[in-house]
Amino acid sequence: MKSTESGFTLIEVLVALTILAVALGAALRGVGLLTNNNHALRLKSLAYLSAENTLIEWRLQQTLPSPGVTTVPCAQGRHALRCEVRIRSSQNANIRQAQIAVRTEQGNTVVQLDGFISGMP
Repeated sequence: MKSTESGFTLIEVLVALTILAVALGAALRGVGLLTNNNHALRLKSLAYLSAENTLIEWRLQQTLPSPGVTTVPCAQGRHALRCEVRIRSSQNANIRQAQIAVRTEQGNTVVQLDGFISGMP
């Protein structure tokens, strides 16, 4: 006797649900990675702004800084960042090389910016 009922068997439904669960799991992982990447890019952008601001502040002092290392707070928003400014002499006596490393509270370097500071107005 032939069955006249149509539809999916229990096995077919379970296989379809398993495939759907794997696909949703992969999509969820992708969204998580995008969120982490977005956070890292935001932190890097804010750290770069901090480094630029610090370099500009040193340039605006109108005095030629002495070679050495100085650490200053350079918070951006809710991120407590520290800018480590390393001043080096250059071949020109009126110019100093500045290297600014922006670090997190844990000490991880987020951005490093190199620039020059002139003692001339």
